[in-house]
Amino acid sequence: MEKGVLIQDVSYNPFGDKIEFNNINLAQYGVLEKVDRNFTPGIRVKTKEIQGRNGVLYKGKEFEPLYIDIYLRLFKGINIGRLMNMIYKNTSSDKLGVLNYKDSKVFYDAVAVDYNIEESHRDLQKLIKITFLVPSGSGRSRSYVETNNFTDKTIRLGGNLPTYPIFTFEGSSAKIYSYDKDGGEIIITTGVSRKFEIDSKNETVFANGSLDMKRLDWNSDFFMIYDGMRVRSTVPIKMRYYERYMYDED
Repeated sequence: MEKGVLIQDVSYNPFGDKIEFNNINLAQYGVLEKVDRNFTPGIRVKTKEIQGRNGVLYKGKEFEPLYIDIYLRLFKGINIGRLMNMIYKNTSSDKLGVLNYKDSKVFYDAVAVDYNIEESHRDLQKLIKITFLVPSGSGRSRSYVETNNFTDKTIRLGGNLPTYPIFTFEGSSAKIYSYDKDGGEIIITTGVSRKFEIDSKNETVFANGSLDMKRLDWNSDFFMIYDGMRVRSTVPIKMRYYERYMYDED
């Protein structure tokens, strides 16, 4: 859109202009002019001092935080202060909101961190830039993908990034493992039968809804799953996960 164009001169596209944050339809307040973000975020590099030739081990599987700028040409009569107050009220640093735009299949867990008036002319609608921070640096599917019970499964992902699985099973013990590259094993020690939920991202074990890290064997190693990985278990388990995306996809 050319700078300074009046809203009534622009045809509204209900899909191309769609933008939602935490179930707030921002398209009712203005027209989406553009989205500005890095094509891919940077890699978060971890270093560890070791005894060796160069003395440092480099490792990086996660991304740096991602900033997404949304440019919105406001309709006449929209109060910017009230709009931004509503957005800020619907998000916080400890509970992220969900951002989606242009009807993409990629959703971002984000927080609104800033806004700025880019254009403010007497005869034209204001253009504002709203900046969202995505701490994870990546997008995800709208909802979880869930599997049926299995003991041996080759993973097929629809996203373009490895992802964190949540395993569930009912029993007295289990070993969930993958010996593929970057795999690991999660061992629940023998004890009273419980309904277990194992969250690989948060590295937690819940039994009957309560945190129970004592049942986790100290040799356990939480792992991510990637396309083509083979995951096996000594007992039938179910798995759910978000598809993860590095960039926007239609």
